[in-house]
Amino acid sequence: MEEKKEELRELVDKLRKISREEKEKSGVEKKSGTEKKSNTKENGISEKNKVCHKNKNCKSESRIILNNRDRDIIFEISRLKCVLGRQIKVIAGFSGKRACDRRLSKLIGAEYLERKRYLYGISGIYSITQKAKKQFNISLPISEIRLDQIEHDVAVTDTIIYFMKDKDISKANIITEKQLRNEQGFTIRTHLPDFVYKEDGKTYCIEVELSLKAKERFEKIIKQNFMTYDIQYWIVPNSKIKIREILKNNSSKYTNIELLELESIQDYINALSSEN
Repeated sequence: MEEKKEELRELVDKLRKISREEKEKSGVEKKSGTEKKSNTKENGISEKNKVCHKNKNCKSESRIILNNRDRDIIFEISRLKCVLGRQIKVIAGFSGKRACDRRLSKLIGAEYLERKRYLYGISGIYSITQKAKKQFNISLPISEIRLDQIEHDVAVTDTIIYFMKDKDISKANIITEKQLRNEQGFTIRTHLPDFVYKEDGKTYCIEVELSLKAKERFEKIIKQNFMTYDIQYWIVPNSKIKIREILKNNSSKYTNIELLELESIQDYINALSSEN
């Protein structure tokens, strides 16, 4: 009888050991009495893109398999200075806010993205991590958020989306200031537009202007844009009367100036982001 009990104990110990080894291999651990197993598969995704990380906002581990939209999100965030969740929803083509938030949360948990709040009234700003920069060979530096520039940089992202959606400009045709400066390399820092694009053989530059510059400097930029681009768009709030006056006064001399209202663009983007 004692021999049988001993054999039974050894068998139980052996089964427990096997069970532990199987759990370690599958990467599944019990937490709070529950287990989660992810068997999601996706064609065309290499093993190096299958990542399992601990989500700092969740007690359980999250597994993520990167898809083409994830890569697009990471690239778009890398080339913009300030990006909000509502903007990512539109850029990436999510069907609704909940689906967008869930996916962004997974990318944060997998340590590809970070989200931080800087100013009251403005939701969290997304940025890529060093891990994402390294894995996707992104040459652009990670944006350093400047508090005095957040309102402007968010408006620039809204304007980019407006040109993509309302004027049907391809994302591939748009080059941001960050990309322009990166191409410029280590040279004397000069003024660059917020973004540029080329369409039907013409070159366009876009300037989002929220604060009044010295008149001499302002007119120098207008002239430089006139000499460099076929069309220069200026995006200005209705309340900035002095800026609008300077642009209108210079429009007879520099005939490629186009003036757009920032409020109209923001209303357009808010309508898009609130859909579904």
